[in-house]
Amino acid sequence: MGFEPICTAPVLPRNRLTADKVQLFQLEDARAFCQTFFSWYNQEHQGIGLLTPEMMHTGQAQVITQKRQDVLDDAYRAHSERFVSHPPIPPVVPKAVWINPPTNSHKDELGRL
Repeated sequence: MGFEPICTAPVLPRNRLTADKVQLFQLEDARAFCQTFFSWYNQEHQGIGLLTPEMMHTGQAQVITQKRQDVLDDAYRAHSERFVSHPPIPPVVPKAVWINPPTNSHKDELGRL
């Protein structure tokens, strides 16, 4: 699993300058940006269970995934008719996440630590 650099993310709309203020963007621009950005962000983080890299590396992944499961269980109990095939489950959290996966020789060294 690798991470894409943030420079590949959709960019914010250009600043709109007026004589008396700097306006970052209009509401419509913000909505368009957020729709594009969150689609991109979620696609990039599907491999890590829709968690952030920080959540993975600080050990929060299991706690957050359990909280998500609790919310999904409540939603299922309240409206099971909305879930056609099975009760909902959060994405699977991988056992390890790497920016640069170790080579076979490094895996042997890691196994001995």
